[in-house]
Amino acid sequence: MPGEADSPTRVLFLLATLEGGGAERTVLTLIPYLQARGLDARVGLLAQGGTLDGVIDPSRVLVTRVAAGWMSYAPPPTSSRLLVGVPLVPLQQLDLLRQFRPHVVVSCTASMNLAALLSTRLYGRRRVAWILREGNNTRAILESDAPGRLGRAVRRWATRLAYRAPDRVLTISNGVAEGLARDFDVSRDRVRVVHNPVEVARIRRLAHETDGTRFPARFLAACGRLHRQKGFDLLLHAFAGLPDADLALVILGEGPERGRLESLARELGIGTRVIMPGFVQNPWAWITRASAFVLSSRWEGFGSILVEAMACGTPVVAADCEYGPREIVHDGETGLLARAGDAKSLTEAIHRVLAVPALADKLAERGRLRAMAFDAPAIGDRYADLVYEAAALVRDKIRRERPWYAAGSGS
Repeated sequence: MPGEADSPTRVLFLLATLEGGGAERTVLTLIPYLQARGLDARVGLLAQGGTLDGVIDPSRVLVTRVAAGWMSYAPPPTSSRLLVGVPLVPLQQLDLLRQFRPHVVVSCTASMNLAALLSTRLYGRRRVAWILREGNNTRAILESDAPGRLGRAVRRWATRLAYRAPDRVLTISNGVAEGLARDFDVSRDRVRVVHNPVEVARIRRLAHETDGTRFPARFLAACGRLHRQKGFDLLLHAFAGLPDADLALVILGEGPERGRLESLARELGIGTRVIMPGFVQNPWAWITRASAFVLSSRWEGFGSILVEAMACGTPVVAADCEYGPREIVHDGETGLLARAGDAKSLTEAIHRVLAVPALADKLAERGRLRAMAFDAPAIGDRYADLVYEAAALVRDKIRRERPWYAAGSGS
């Protein structure tokens, strides 16, 4: 428990798997920096494996002993999986808490957040501080993924209940924080905003590696899960409106919209110029060679890929969606912002970058400098500070309820 003599503060990040999502990448990036700050940081999983499985030291990973990998955790959840997962996932999380006995637990992703409401209570809220991490536009995700009016109402009620319960709510942008306060009555006193970490030096190093990949002579780059959220259909319409017949469009990533996007590209007459190589281990090698990077999302939580593209020295164009891009991009200085959901506005912004080399050079250079504001060491320090802040809350509970223990522990 907090206050144990000569024992480092233990923090456990709860994830379903190590598939290649933003939350998973963020946690794996943070672990070494938290360790350097004297924390014993681990990742707790509901199933072993995933595209990022080899990125982390296995000694930093715990896997639940309760029906590990028994069900699929891939989005979106089906009704049958919900019936199994609602009781099962909290029990799996509880087992992870009992294995590691953390002082602080950080739940990541919406499903982990909802389940943690129950698992932390079963474990004992006096024994652990709970940080809920929200990494997306909560309202937009709910409206997009929850099935039907009843499903959305139930999900909204559960979200409101869960998100008001943690000791701290960590959001990855100011926009997400404002949305939680507005839409779910989350108290701003409990909210801390910490942007996602980006390993700038590592990205710049990997950007120069090619592994024999053959790149188009001249192309735009985009990256993300092939999902409606990312607005790749809008990007295809925007690309079709550009006058540059020798320009290609490369969309890196995989997801359920692949077939629809490929059909749309053919309908727009650009099928031969749209390249969709799927998930790639080194997207930065593509991005750094692109004439521009485009984020066309309908909504975001932050948009780390914009920072990564800036770190690569590539000029960026971003839809000014809720939330994140406006907190990263200074319009006209470190990138260009287009109207959200507007393919024509996106076309105009991309064309400006392609047609005015001086503007592209300015955006690239100032974007490289802007990326340093999100460099991993500084963000890691902010996460460590928040973990120590949360651990102190548990010590305060102990002092109030068991003053003899606090005095005897020397804390």
